[in-house]
Amino acid sequence: MIEEQPGAQVHYLLGMAYLAMRQEDLARSEFLTGLQQDATHAPLRRQLAQLYLATGSPELAAQEARRGLRMRKGDPTMTVVLAEAQIKTRDPVGARATLDGLALDSQEVSALLRLRAIAIYLDLDEIEKARAIAVGMLEQDPTNSRTLHRMLVIEARAGDPMKALPWMNAALVADPESAELYRMRGSFYLGFRKQGSMSPQFATEAQADLLTALDKDPTSAATHVLLGKLRDRTGSPKEAARYFDKAIELNPDYAEAYMNAGVLYEQEGEVDKAIGMYSALVMASDRKGLTLRDLGVAMNNLAWLLAEPPDATPEDLDRALELAQEAKEMMPENPSIADTLGWVMYKRDIQAAAISLFREAIEGYAPGPNRAMTRYHLALSYEKNGEPGRAIDELRVALEESDSFPGRDDAEAALKRLETS
Repeated sequence: MIEEQPGAQVHYLLGMAYLAMRQEDLARSEFLTGLQQDATHAPLRRQLAQLYLATGSPELAAQEARRGLRMRKGDPTMTVVLAEAQIKTRDPVGARATLDGLALDSQEVSALLRLRAIAIYLDLDEIEKARAIAVGMLEQDPTNSRTLHRMLVIEARAGDPMKALPWMNAALVADPESAELYRMRGSFYLGFRKQGSMSPQFATEAQADLLTALDKDPTSAATHVLLGKLRDRTGSPKEAARYFDKAIELNPDYAEAYMNAGVLYEQEGEVDKAIGMYSALVMASDRKGLTLRDLGVAMNNLAWLLAEPPDATPEDLDRALELAQEAKEMMPENPSIADTLGWVMYKRDIQAAAISLFREAIEGYAPGPNRAMTRYHLALSYEKNGEPGRAIDELRVALEESDSFPGRDDAEAALKRLETS
């Protein structure tokens, strides 16, 4: 095709096609080749700059954006890309100056670019500037869910998320038949907790909105998941499980449903069901909507459930080791994952590694039940490593540190046994 129709535009179209197929390396090659043929082709340079930014090369993104701005001063896309790249390269002063120079109320600036500008101003802690953009957008389009969500983020950052509620109320006045808007407001109420639990008022508001959303769109897996969360938080785990299961039935690829169901079943002691949910999530080829953190949590939880039983098989321990190691690569600073990986090493009788990992987890945890539990794990590893004195020391600290942690009764029994042996 290129031989028959040479030119930068062809390379641009091919690059866009490769982007749609998530073949970033091929897309980058096409964009670069196109710019070699026509360095003034603005769409090519815009896409290349954004591709560099998306694939973790902010310095190159900034370089391309500056080239684009020299050719077309004030180009909105290039300006936003440059500011985003400056944020990523830790140049907040430059990012602020870049973005302040863009006329965000211009018709040339798309809604998507304005949303990206809001995110940059939030990174710069410029709350008022971010709010001003969002207000202007909502005055033009009060029912835009993406702008409403951004307004909620703004007010949450400002310390009073309730200030976003009038905007959601106004959106529902403008479009009272929108299931998405009812779902959004229900999710908003669901996010409020007081001393770890939902207030009755917000639970009632959340339920009303989510049931209305479900009535308007019964096939929404997202609404079923939110209702499942609500039932879980208000003390109805069996009903919550039914909502999560229904969400999976409606959308077998909906990662969040598996994640929430796995956590719920684990909390309720239904280990086999929890393992099934986490396994389906980890093994899925399509993890749409699943963040890297959630995937790491799922892997960690599955590894723990496989390794924790006294009768865990060698195959279970091998699988747990693989999962915990992968989770550790995703979230290297997470103390819970260090504890899980340490437990797998303990069960595999690799005590030097287990002790190191338990110590790492203890350093990462704040004082409380989790740290006390990990100290108990460390004590078991010390004992198995032939260091009973150190085991006794850790058990004493663990029991002093928390009155209630998983395994406390076993820790007390272990301390008594070691002190009398």
